[in-house]
Amino acid sequence: MKNLIYSGIILTLLFSGCSSQKILQTEAPFVLGNVTAQKWVGGMEQTGTGYELKIPIPEILKDNVVLEEVFFRGRIAEITMENKQVAMAKYTSSKPDIIMHADPKEEVGNQPPSMDKKSKKKFPFELTSSEAVLSYNEDGKTKYFKIKKVKELAPKIFPAAKPRD
Repeated sequence: MKNLIYSGIILTLLFSGCSSQKILQTEAPFVLGNVTAQKWVGGMEQTGTGYELKIPIPEILKDNVVLEEVFFRGRIAEITMENKQVAMAKYTSSKPDIIMHADPKEEVGNQPPSMDKKSKKKFPFELTSSEAVLSYNEDGKTKYFKIKKVKELAPKIFPAAKPRD
């Protein structure tokens, strides 16, 4: 009797673990154009750096499809629609403002590094640097589609701000 109960518990745990896996769809309910990634560098030190991922979507084939997130190069970003046919995801990283002083007591205000909510999520996919995964909601279910070719554009380097007179 005990063996039957233990077997039931183990099977329940095994099947519940399988449901949390992210299953990639072979076909998407939308047409994708040429997806591009472009690194950008701010003109001032505090502006940071990042990536901009552009996803052209000339046509959505089904109703009730909402784009949610993009998984790219170990990072997760929310999707915003630039217009009706271009989705955009921005990945930013900036240096924290740190007080450096000879007296350690002066450095008390420094905050330990923290990740935003999206970065705290475990990255669930094995991707190359030219691949991304697009998550979308279709009829209330979250689904995932792998973008197999992301074209890397030349970096966009913003000039430093001119000093004010």
